[in-house]
Amino acid sequence: MPRKTLPRHVEDEQALPERSSRRKKIAVEAEERSEYTQEQRFHLETLRIRERGKLIAIGLRCLAVVACFAFTGRAVEALAGKATIAEILVKLLANQGFSSTVAWLVGGAGAGIGLNERRLRRRDGKLMGERLKRYEKQLDPHRSSSRLDLLGDYREQD
Repeated sequence: MPRKTLPRHVEDEQALPERSSRRKKIAVEAEERSEYTQEQRFHLETLRIRERGKLIAIGLRCLAVVACFAFTGRAVEALAGKATIAEILVKLLANQGFSSTVAWLVGGAGAGIGLNERRLRRRDGKLMGERLKRYEKQLDPHRSSSRLDLLGDYREQD
């Protein structure tokens, strides 16, 4: 299989970046010795760039972790031996009355969210039930009812 080389306009001196004549000669010789096609070289260069990007990303993550440790260490040094907000919060959470108040608030919020979800489910069920009933009537006008109401619940008589 014949090896493809770069087109002439790429090897043209105007298209090559400014280099010394020795570098130009080395680049042309390396191009002639290359066993890869232009497309393969492009893919290799793309892979190299991706790998460099991954390496840079890993380096930045490591730098961020080191910076977090450094800033945390400085914060601990600055607050050493002083009453801090964290200490006040720990004492407040240890207080039984406060803890039970927080528990009641969280429980009430959970109940409120549950009731709201129930309301939304019923509303959506009603809308979808009406659509489904119309659709089923279009498909089969003689279809018998499943005796469920529009919300999907059984009738009270059942």
